[in-house]
Amino acid sequence: MRTILTGLGLIGALTLTGCAMETEPTEIQKAGEQEAEPGKATPIKLTAKKTAFSPGILNNGGDFSCAKVALTNKTAKNLAVNPLDFSLTGTDGVKHDSFSGFGEHDEELGAVTLAPEEKATGAVCAEGDFTPDIVTFAPAFADGARAEVS
Repeated sequence: MRTILTGLGLIGALTLTGCAMETEPTEIQKAGEQEAEPGKATPIKLTAKKTAFSPGILNNGGDFSCAKVALTNKTAKNLAVNPLDFSLTGTDGVKHDSFSGFGEHDEELGAVTLAPEEKATGAVCAEGDFTPDIVTFAPAFADGARAEVS
């Protein structure tokens, strides 16, 4: 039993040390059209607009706050997009994960793989009544993006 626990602890330690933790936050893309800094490519273009909550067939009631996002893959590789990789930060500074609002909106952003220069749009929601200020896209194995909600 002690050997098993030691082995599990070692596997856990290796798993955690193998993950790269970001030390610098991703720059927030301003609302509206963005221009990349000269010499600096923006790997993911993300825009977000306020949108009203429109209940989907899985909705059982409750308050949800949403933003309509448009995400464009500006990389040279395919980009996996999952609606659970998003979060909304309210004007009060509180961050809300999209898991709490998954499947609630009738025009929710779906799970999709974007080829270079492809674009996906849809709603990202979180449970609660708040005003979204920033949308964050943070996939597990790719660069992320943040955008102000206009």
